[in-house]
Amino acid sequence: MVSTAVPPKPPKSSGKGSASSPSSAYWLQASGENPGAEAEKALGTKFDQRKFHDFILSQGLLPPALLRKAVFEDFIGRPVAL
Repeated sequence: MVSTAVPPKPPKSSGKGSASSPSSAYWLQASGENPGAEAEKALGTKFDQRKFHDFILSQGLLPPALLRKAVFEDFIGRPVAL
């Protein structure tokens, strides 16, 4: 007898990254850079950790130098030299 049961669908991804997919956070750890601390210092009381993490995850997989540039130019709003 042949089974006609449909296998269950895998859970939907939120699109915000997951433990099973690499993200820029991995590259930041590996490079020893900490743009979160730099962003917090630059923005002071305006720094929002949740928005920062959402921003980092939305960037996808970038080399540390480009991610740092994105944090400064797009998240903080201040140009930075590579």
